[in-house]
Amino acid sequence: MKRPQRIARLLRDELKTCPPQHRMPVIVTLAPEPKSVGDLRHLAAELPFKRTFQTLPAASLQASPSEVRRLATDGRIGRVWLDLPCHIWIDRSSKAVNAPFAWRSGWTGRGVLVGVIDTGVDENHPDLAGRIIAQRDFIGEGTGDFHGHGTHVAGIIAGSGVASGGKYKGIAYEANLLIAKALGTDGVGLTSQIMAAMEWLVSQGARIINLSLGLEGPTDGTDPLSLAIDAAYAFGCLVIVAAGNSGPKPGSLGVPAGARRAVAVGATDRQGQVYNLSSRGPTADGRTKPDLAAPGTGIISCCSAHSPDPVIDRHYTALTGTSMAAPHVAGAAALVLEAHPNMSVDELANAVLNAAPLETSNPNAVGRGLLMIDQAMTGEPSSEFPPVERDGCLASLVPGLNRIRRSSRN
Repeated sequence: MKRPQRIARLLRDELKTCPPQHRMPVIVTLAPEPKSVGDLRHLAAELPFKRTFQTLPAASLQASPSEVRRLATDGRIGRVWLDLPCHIWIDRSSKAVNAPFAWRSGWTGRGVLVGVIDTGVDENHPDLAGRIIAQRDFIGEGTGDFHGHGTHVAGIIAGSGVASGGKYKGIAYEANLLIAKALGTDGVGLTSQIMAAMEWLVSQGARIINLSLGLEGPTDGTDPLSLAIDAAYAFGCLVIVAAGNSGPKPGSLGVPAGARRAVAVGATDRQGQVYNLSSRGPTADGRTKPDLAAPGTGIISCCSAHSPDPVIDRHYTALTGTSMAAPHVAGAAALVLEAHPNMSVDELANAVLNAAPLETSNPNAVGRGLLMIDQAMTGEPSSEFPPVERDGCLASLVPGLNRIRRSSRN
């Protein structure tokens, strides 16, 4: 039997041209045995780990080419990956997805905690006042948004619309936000930083996380960031991911939109057609993705004070991309969760997948169709996402993470 390759392909390519003295960021995942984070911490006494994770038996570190090759021979290590830079999915609304149905019924997202991993947020924006429960910086720039993308995404989810007299309010305009800054002023952050941000959001009690970011695929769902999403799902957190802007070619879906437990979102234009650059499936292992679509072109939302050239006024700008589609779904999930607070993550995932069919014969462009919030809240749940099954590793981590959640609130 052929032995599995323990150095991931992109890292193998990097090693071919990398100088011997160069140190590169890598992520290691554990072999099937040992499986617990405790076992990983025993390894930390021997290896110069920069970061270990609570929700996944993985760690990040800086390593030279010779150290990478040595890691690959360690029987305790499952695989070594290049710690790749992820970036925002953007190219430089509410009525379309029937949000007013929920609003007329009194659902506004009140009390629901939504996590956003992005470029930070302009906490002084009038529409976000009172929405932000906590912030944390994972890249060393401070929590402010010096790019503008994160503020725009946060506004689509939970902006109050007060600066526009309610015209540009978000989908779940009374939801609460947890802001994890894992992308810098250039819109880029390392995979390990995003994984750490996701873990923090789960520990803070987020039920929904929005990831309007990624890197070009394809993936079979076994890359570290996809596995981190699957782990978050196992802990009861639904992760909404932008499909990417690498379309229209087949197989262009980005990482980590190909994660098995991610709700991957493609974009539609103002005519309700598939946005040309919205990334398409299938995944590398043949699964249909994205899961559904939402509006993503010319979306008007909050503008950071540091954003260049706002196109509406000093409070609002219009942006295009699957980055804008994903937070529509995150906001919709918040409305559903407010109406049904005891929903499991499986039930929540299947509720938001109750979409309206689009006029396309390609499910790898739009999945089940266009997000429809009225159907998400009142329709018969789909069966797209089967109930989560925790493997031995994840099951062993649940008590530890629950302790972290409790301590973080004290």
